Amino acid sequence: MNLELLDPFGQDFPEVIEDRLAWHEHEITITCCRFNRRGTLLASATLEGICLVWDLATKGVARVLRGHSLAITSLSTAGHEKDDISSHPHETGTVYYGTWKTAHEPERFGSLLQLSPLPYIPETGELPCLVKLPDDPGGAVVRTPLVVTEEHAASLSITLDTHSAVVTFTPNGSKIYVGTTKGVIVIFDTVTGKSEQIFRAAGTATIKHIEFSRKGSDLVVNATDRIIRLYSVKHSDDGTRLDLQHKFQDSVNRNAWAACCFSADGEYVIGGSAQKQRHDIYIWDKESRNLVKMLEGPREDLSDLTWHPHRPMIASVTSYGIMYVWSVNYVQNYSAFAPTFEELEDNEEYEEHEDEFDIKPEDPKPIRRDEDDLEIDVVTIERINAFSDDDEEDNYHLPTYPDESDDEGGGSVGKRKKVR
Repeated sequence: MNLELLDPFGQDFPEVIEDRLAWHEHEITITCCRFNRRGTLLASATLEGICLVWDLATKGVARVLRGHSLAITSLSTAGHEKDDISSHPHETGTVYYGTWKTAHEPERFGSLLQLSPLPYIPETGELPCLVKLPDDPGGAVVRTPLVVTEEHAASLSITLDTHSAVVTFTPNGSKIYVGTTKGVIVIFDTVTGKSEQIFRAAGTATIKHIEFSRKGSDLVVNATDRIIRLYSVKHSDDGTRLDLQHKFQDSVNRNAWAACCFSADGEYVIGGSAQKQRHDIYIWDKESRNLVKMLEGPREDLSDLTWHPHRPMIASVTSYGIMYVWSVNYVQNYSAFAPTFEELEDNEEYEEHEDEFDIKPEDPKPIRRDEDDLEIDVVTIERINAFSDDDEEDNYHLPTYPDESDDEGGGSVGKRKKVR
């Protein structure tokens, strides 16, 4: 687990929609999504038969994986982050070898597929089968059928080739859980491929989802009876023991559940409502069994959801093919930049404190003059007779020679002289 991404003092479940992911180059419809093991990429399958790999840092498409001609309805990523797998109920599944950035030619398998932490795939087409992947894309694929022992077959009373509904691995890859349409879970050993135990988990309802917690100590089962069941898992030499802990359901609206999963730390159980024109995500506390938060999204049907492997983040898919990323509503803390900054809960009237910069000298009183009361005539034009010969008027001209006093005292030569 990447400890750098965990905040022990922060909120550990999302609240708001952070981003809306849609590929603008083509009109596509997203059906399901899954995070990679490190939580840096988000893979999404589409009805157009392609897989889009999104970079969570840039929120852009980092890789486009092709290999299907029909719509993709399921998607799985390997625990060792080597392969990516997708499938369609009416078409063979596809495995993309290598990392998502350097994918090789796909390999085709059965219709219902699930990748494990080990390089194995349980597939269900005609009969559940365990597939050993080759190290190289051109290598041979080894298939081992999952065999139900005679002891378990007598109590099962159904065949897995027609009643298998969902298949998943335990987090360590040692066991395979196959859910049926009759509410029964058949546990197989990965090495031998034989059944070890049969457990009735959902009455007679069809099992739609089986999801394990990160440590593998708990699992949730989503069935068509509109109940999400929480079981504790205990593996021992005598076998596997599943103990029912709680049943999560909407007692008011009796809604069905489109998807379910655990949080990254396994402390919360998440259920996506299948109600029409609703995009509600329920978050329950595993220990107290109480509803902690209900996320209300846009008025669009919810078809799939998944929790980030390290951070409080959820990716959900709508029936319109749009993917939303839910995250924590982070509040800006300005006191981190200014230690003396104080945040106010309500508006308050601010009173500035006086200091030496607030002391200003008093302005002198303006002097009132009597001339300010005089009326100024700006219309009348007075002519100046500069070249008049009248003796009563003063005329001015430049002197033609300097005065004697100016010569003795060294005065100015060009001084004006008034002549009568």
